[in-house]
Amino acid sequence: MEKIKYSLLTLILLTFLFAGCSEDDKHKDERDKKQTKEYWTCTMHPQVRMDGPGACPICGMDLIKKTEDIKEPAAGNDSDMVNMVTLTGKKQVLANVSTVMVSREKLNREISVYSYLDFTEQSRKIISARFNGRIEKLYVNQTGQYVKIGQPLFEIYSPDLVQAQNDFLIALNGLQQIDNSSLVAAAKIKLELFGMTTSQIKQIEETRKIQNILTYYAPISGSVIEKKVQEGMYVNEGTSIFEIAELSTLWNISEINEKDLAFVKLGSTVKLSLKAYPQEEFTGKVTFIYPVVNSQTRTVKIRSDSQTKAGSSSPKCTVKPSFQPLPAKGCWYLPRQLYFLVKEQLFGSKLQTVCLRGVM
Repeated sequence: MEKIKYSLLTLILLTFLFAGCSEDDKHKDERDKKQTKEYWTCTMHPQVRMDGPGACPICGMDLIKKTEDIKEPAAGNDSDMVNMVTLTGKKQVLANVSTVMVSREKLNREISVYSYLDFTEQSRKIISARFNGRIEKLYVNQTGQYVKIGQPLFEIYSPDLVQAQNDFLIALNGLQQIDNSSLVAAAKIKLELFGMTTSQIKQIEETRKIQNILTYYAPISGSVIEKKVQEGMYVNEGTSIFEIAELSTLWNISEINEKDLAFVKLGSTVKLSLKAYPQEEFTGKVTFIYPVVNSQTRTVKIRSDSQTKAGSSSPKCTVKPSFQPLPAKGCWYLPRQLYFLVKEQLFGSKLQTVCLRGVM
């Protein structure tokens, strides 16, 4: 009895096992059948696709039978996959089609415009005559020469300077008799306004001698941009003698089109490349946007400060700037070499939109 019982149990298990295998084979056969699809197309017009044999509606040629692989659509909304062209791995290679992962990036727009370097207004200084006189000697006798602060520039003789020193000595001598400290202070201030240094005034006070010729020293360091006098020349009060400018910091003046003005803000980064030295690159920041538009060129001047190396740049040099506007909000980004072509094609008797991808 026990043997019969075990035999029946074994028979039932084998029956279920064979039934399961048959069901799997059935589903496998159905999937294999669904992996390919037959259609009829024209050899001259492959965009024509019919469900059955017939003639091409464009040229009238007989349609030929073809098969294509069918991939199961990914999970999601089926409406998103309508009219999409699918290619197998082999067909992608033959069609030279590549794919790329879409990512979210922050895009910057670079703006290239005409630009030139210029002096910074606060780094320029004009050395002018503070009284009538005659230039006796020039220590700096060349335009473009670099001078340091405190370096002697020229010697000048002036009767007005001699008289101011004499007034100072009279005030000093009278100080011993009466309290005229205010007169001494006023005479000393007058000498300082004439350009005499503290050490020169102290020397007069100690020696009690008048200096007929005054040596004038450079008030700032920089390069001599312009020299307007010669030795022996008479100058009047206010006459420009030297113009000195510090070139370590220069202004970059760019003329940007008004349509690009919205992409440049105060603080935007600008990269400068000199045409004379293309291997050199400087970086600056936009510090000022001029409020006036040029009525003829329809451009607006943009000013940016840049630190330059000694001897590597000069004012009025032509510069190739590249503005990098402040980053915008993130957006979906595809590499530039990928492009999309959308066009209408005839599929059977219906006009449908097809998207193609390729590499430029």
